Order: sequence, then C-alpha cells, then structure tokens
Amino acid sequence: MPRFFINLGTRDKMNKHDLMDFICKHAKVKPSEIGNVDLQSSHSFFEVDGKVSRKITGSFKNVVLKGGRELRVNRDN
Repeated sequence: MPRFFINLGTRDKMNKHDLMDFICKHAKVKPSEIGNVDLQSSHSFFEVDGKVSRKITGSFKNVVLKGGRELRVNRDN
C-alpha cells in the first residue's frame, strides 16, 4: 500500500477517525481503501490501496485550511 504524508495532526484537533473522514471526503475514496494511519502532532501518514493512490495525489491540490494554511499531501517514498 502506498504511504502518504499529510500536514494535519493532533494539533489540528484530529483523531484517526476524523482524519480518515477528511481523506474520504476530499479524495472520494472508501474507508476500506485506507490502510494504516499514523497520527503525529503536526502531521500524519496514511496508507491507501494502490488502485486509488492517483486519486489521493490529485484530490488535495489547492486545498486551504482554516487560517489560510495550505494543505500538503504527498507520497512518502
């Protein structure tokens, strides 16, 4: 399963369930297509089914969070 970095974490008042919901909503993927989620304070890592990895890459471009912070999601190689 490809692993991705996202600049959201517990500082953003996120828990694993919230982060999965956020990913599913923005990338239009099913919860069953998301694997392991590793939540950190300022960022997180998550795995997705290889079949939907391109959806992840394209779905989070130009997303701005509260306070004007740009969301960053990229593949963790």
